[in-house]
Amino acid sequence: MISRRLRITVAAIFCLSFATAQAGTNDPITGQQFARLVAAQQVDLQRALEKALPDSVGYFITGPLDPFVSTWTSMSDRLYSSVRVLCPTLDIEDSALKALQLDSSFNIVENVFPTIRADGQHRGEVYKVVWRGDTVFIRITDYQTTRADIWARRKVYAGFDPKVDDHKVGEYAYQVYAYVKAIAAGRFDAPEPDPTHYGVPPDMGLYADPPDYVIPGYQNYKDSLTKYSLINLDFAPGVDSFVPSDSVLTVIKQSAPDEAFPNKEAPMFPFECRDFFRRGGDMRVINTLTRRGFDTLSPGEYFFAVGITGKVRFGREIPREEVARIESRTGRKVPRANHAFLFPGEYILTAGAFFIEDNNGSPRIAKINAQSGHYFYSNVSPTIHDDLAVRSDEYFLTLGHFLESLDSLGISYAGVRLSKLD
Repeated sequence: MISRRLRITVAAIFCLSFATAQAGTNDPITGQQFARLVAAQQVDLQRALEKALPDSVGYFITGPLDPFVSTWTSMSDRLYSSVRVLCPTLDIEDSALKALQLDSSFNIVENVFPTIRADGQHRGEVYKVVWRGDTVFIRITDYQTTRADIWARRKVYAGFDPKVDDHKVGEYAYQVYAYVKAIAAGRFDAPEPDPTHYGVPPDMGLYADPPDYVIPGYQNYKDSLTKYSLINLDFAPGVDSFVPSDSVLTVIKQSAPDEAFPNKEAPMFPFECRDFFRRGGDMRVINTLTRRGFDTLSPGEYFFAVGITGKVRFGREIPREEVARIESRTGRKVPRANHAFLFPGEYILTAGAFFIEDNNGSPRIAKINAQSGHYFYSNVSPTIHDDLAVRSDEYFLTLGHFLESLDSLGISYAGVRLSKLD
């Protein structure tokens, strides 16, 4: 039996305006849309929340899931357009609310979207808050609900088949949200809802079959990347990597495009989440980069992405040989996060990997690349060939955003080697 409040939650979400459906394409956001995207982040509010809810605890302070809601006429607008505190566990979600209640700079006026979680606790999704004399709305939610929101935005609003009874779609959506809330409560064996059981086409399901790879065979894909590894820019013509001078670093930062990129592998995201959590994955493997945290990093490869506000999130990349060794020894699959987990459902400024070396007992950034299958070189995206042949130098220039973020954090990258692909 689905709780009445869960039904209310999903019903409100189904009232989303068409503005929500425009998100989630493979096209980058540019021009006036980019300016709107930046303005919607409410950067000052996010920074204030970061002080009250430190990243070291595991809070993800982040912008709205749908930054293009043009009018706030329904509760669904509040759900999707509010600045969010995205929590990896329900315990951390509880502590986030308590921390805000104890912080004198935030006056929680009203819980405007009450719901009942899968663990039976009565909590809110959206809070009306007075902050610096202004009324703002803050959504405190969990990672599992977020991935259901991403599915709803992609599969229901953008691809709704008018021949399908909307009541059937609604009933299936209730089951999807009940399923992810059960996972959030630790019930990882919760049964997956079958869309056909509710009269919904399989391609609208949470676990709809993903598209085929454009370039068949993993080695063929890797060979295609290698083919376009050379940088063809005025300051680095025909090289696959280089150590930039200070003047070239300035050019790269000034040339970073005012564009924001979606996850082109969104169809794969539900499966990636399912595998990650089934294998015992914990979202606390994802971190927000800070100056203090950087000093604790051990040598190795880290995947990263830069959000619209310049915030850097990252995770440790586990080498394939290490994964094989662990799985052989334990007989269990290793949970692996990736770029899509860093800013789930959101646009980003750049993504890639940085490599840490030991420098007399301190970490040093030795290499940075702009290689991201999810955001730049997706093998399920029909744009993959143009992305490699035409846009790859532009993707390299997005690293200017990462360099600027490192500057703002006071993290040195002297002598770093840059590349498009690695």
